Amino acid sequence: MFWQYIQKSGRDGSKSRKYIVSSNTAQAARETVQTYRNRWAIESWLKDMKQNHGYGDCRSANFKAFEAHINFCLTAYNLQRCNEAGIPRPGTTVAEFVGVQKLCDGARSLNQVHGVQRLKKAANEALAEITTWKAAQAAA
Repeated sequence: MFWQYIQKSGRDGSKSRKYIVSSNTAQAARETVQTYRNRWAIESWLKDMKQNHGYGDCRSANFKAFEAHINFCLTAYNLQRCNEAGIPRPGTTVAEFVGVQKLCDGARSLNQVHGVQRLKKAANEALAEITTWKAAQAAA
């Protein structure tokens, strides 16, 4: 199936019209719009992965290296999404919030030079913060 999205605005600055053209004549208009909506979500995700997480930057011919790169990109994406808003959930302690922030910082540096070592370091620091806080809570 081929489809194309066209947006045209009026010459006088009036509200723009949007058209979705599809080669599937058997498909209902609502189905075409739903298919486009689903496809747009995938396109937006892929653009985010390429721009922010280095999804398209692997230049290795080795399949294992390529697979590892994709896994690191997905890990970085998931770690960033775990606390995207930057606002802690109700009941989150300061130490837990700091730990999550450090993991997110590690995820951002994952695709940089020595990214795996940076992520391991950030994860160890985050776990140390949480462990220290829990030990202090248990002693109190």
